[in-house]
Amino acid sequence: MIFAFTVSIIADNIILIDFGGEESGNIMEHNGWQTVFMDIYTDYRNIGPGGTITVSGSNDSYNYQGIRGDPIPFEIGDTIVVNWYNNSVNPITFSPKISFNDPDRSSSGANGVWYSMSQITISSHSDCKSIYNISTNSANTYSLVNVNVNSDKTDSLICDKIILSGIQSDNQLPTAPSNLHATAISAYRIDLSWIASTDNIGVVGYKIYRNSVQVGTSGNNQYSDTNLSPSSPYLYFVTAYDLIGNESVVSDSVVEETDEGDVITHKFISFDSQTGNHQDGFDNWHYATNLGPHGYAGGFYSDPDYIGEIREFEPYYNHYNSNHMGWLRWGYIDVDTLYSVRGNGYMKFVMTGGAYDSNGVVAYSGLEVTNKEQFDEYIVAGQNVYSDIDLPGGMSFYVISSQTNSRHTFEEAQGTDRLSVWVYLPKDLNQKGKTRPEITLSFYPFIDDGGGRHYYNYVTNTGMGGWTHILFDAHPLHCNSGDQNPYSYYRVGGYDCPGDAVQFFNRIARFSLRFGNPIPYSPTAIFIDEIEFYKIPQPENDETVANIGIGFDPDSNYFDIGFCDKYRGSVCDALYEVRYSFEEITNENYTLAKLCNIIQDTSVNYTYITGEKGQVKKPSPGYNQIWALLKLDLEDENQLQEGKTIHFAIKDISNRSFSNQDTFDTGYIYFPNLNDSLRRIDLVKTINYTIYASPDIGINEGDIDIKVYPNPCRVDSGQNYITFINISSGDKIELFNVLGKCIFNSGILTNNTFRWDVKNVSIGIYFYKITVSNKARGKIVIIR
Repeated sequence: MIFAFTVSIIADNIILIDFGGEESGNIMEHNGWQTVFMDIYTDYRNIGPGGTITVSGSNDSYNYQGIRGDPIPFEIGDTIVVNWYNNSVNPITFSPKISFNDPDRSSSGANGVWYSMSQITISSHSDCKSIYNISTNSANTYSLVNVNVNSDKTDSLICDKIILSGIQSDNQLPTAPSNLHATAISAYRIDLSWIASTDNIGVVGYKIYRNSVQVGTSGNNQYSDTNLSPSSPYLYFVTAYDLIGNESVVSDSVVEETDEGDVITHKFISFDSQTGNHQDGFDNWHYATNLGPHGYAGGFYSDPDYIGEIREFEPYYNHYNSNHMGWLRWGYIDVDTLYSVRGNGYMKFVMTGGAYDSNGVVAYSGLEVTNKEQFDEYIVAGQNVYSDIDLPGGMSFYVISSQTNSRHTFEEAQGTDRLSVWVYLPKDLNQKGKTRPEITLSFYPFIDDGGGRHYYNYVTNTGMGGWTHILFDAHPLHCNSGDQNPYSYYRVGGYDCPGDAVQFFNRIARFSLRFGNPIPYSPTAIFIDEIEFYKIPQPENDETVANIGIGFDPDSNYFDIGFCDKYRGSVCDALYEVRYSFEEITNENYTLAKLCNIIQDTSVNYTYITGEKGQVKKPSPGYNQIWALLKLDLEDENQLQEGKTIHFAIKDISNRSFSNQDTFDTGYIYFPNLNDSLRRIDLVKTINYTIYASPDIGINEGDIDIKVYPNPCRVDSGQNYITFINISSGDKIELFNVLGKCIFNSGILTNNTFRWDVKNVSIGIYFYKITVSNKARGKIVIIR
């Protein structure tokens, strides 16, 4: 069927093709035009309004789709309108191409004539129209319309429909948008809204201007302007445009200032005990011995929050007992006040015993201990609570609501994008002998409710002898519901809040901290202090530098750094640069910071050095994890004193050439101070580390052949001395009580045997530390 348009302002619009989410959903309104064609890499997807999208490859020309049929005239003044949908979390600007005689790719195949359509910018998860007006150069009789996205964002742009509109002439402008309103949402985002315009042939969209420069378009009467600078004023106005491209006069202008960009810190759990007794609790948290799903975990619970819910911090005693789900580890929560990061205390969890696999049967070693009171009863009764074999289990701590599967989120997490936690890890928790960096600490956030789907964020830091500072961000590395792309990657925000870190933290309803790399011997302890939520003051690369930790060894002045890449797969190599400064590091001053000295740990069976100063490579492309030892320049080591803060920054300098990378990585962010835009992948990732006194008294057994006997020592049976043998001349023995207080110092010894008089020493557990030559540590139990 051949048709012609009338001379009126507009004839009926003809939907040549409305692509469905699958082929059966296609709608074609013009008789004789019923044949759809598309590239072999283009297919239907039920995303947004439904339509076609490139499903493999990233070549700009791969994405084409069209409709063909009987020849019809395309006259001067006719307009082709193509509706696109942006499925990404970033605005996309592109200029599609159109052809009326090429049924193939724009760069190959039939090699017909291609014309440029109007350039458009589509907001995240929005639609917008591109147009092409038939001119004297293109008017003719044709039997097909083919459109090509002409953008490297081929995996994000959905082609929704192709419309033929018979507009002959139109000089009437749309009315100006009215009642423009701007609201600062954060230090980096301002939202706009206005009353819609009208037009005789219909408004196609709106152009948004910031400081008199167009920054985007919108298909509706709302727009979010992102990646702004903190504490900065911005002037906005908006115009409307129609199919012909007639643009309205500007709306009234508004000025809005972004929020302040200082770090937002929300204290959550401080463990600041005033007495050193766990039973007295801290701040607004109280102790109980009957928390948890099994009703016997000794932990802390909070006062009711702003809607009356009670939070619980408790150890999780895992009863799955399998290599996949983990093994039970017993132990108890305590508090200590001697070496806190800040304030007056930190949490100490002492591991005592647990489960293991005995030839396919679950067996147990040590007595069941789930709270300090239970442990004390065993000790008073003269029982040995500890396992006498190595155990496979780690330990998890849950922060949950007392209401099962509560959908109530954390007030302290609102408006933040980081969870900061300080931990002290036993020195034996290391990467020694590993063939790739092993996960040592994980953060499991549950979104929207306290059960069901949750994410896995993790780091690889080891026990260095000092405190370790961990920053968990909104970038998960795994989800218990499965990974959904070739390289198992996630964007910040996961599946629930793609691209929006703050919204991800706003929706956390429960989380756990899991010390996953087993610490096999008993007893041993892990310490946690200062759990805080906070918001960073600048945009950072949370995509290819996911989660980050810094630890410190006060004996050697080594630091360790642990973080994760976004991608994993056989082709997913990655290379990073690490710098440090004693001043805050930003995207603007990054190059002024000094390059770290990367030290290859010879005890691991993988290589992370490149020979270039400051460079760290991912040792195993099939995994996300990266770990390395660092040192500062020699002239800066004298500043490594207690209370000193060192700032570290990582930059991704990879040459990533594999296909199907996430286009979100290369979205641009504008920096007024640089008068330039940077790709998201080129931003820095920062963390600071303050040197605090180290609780390096240990309770873990050393691997030196030191003999200590009798142990346990039964004073009521006449055992008045504990003897140390196989020590070295020049060594020193220090003894500590469970609060970390040194109760005895032998001074420098002159032979290889030492006897400690315990006749007047109280019942309990004590820890020894042998320094100078062997640095062995262990426990002593005294019973009366």
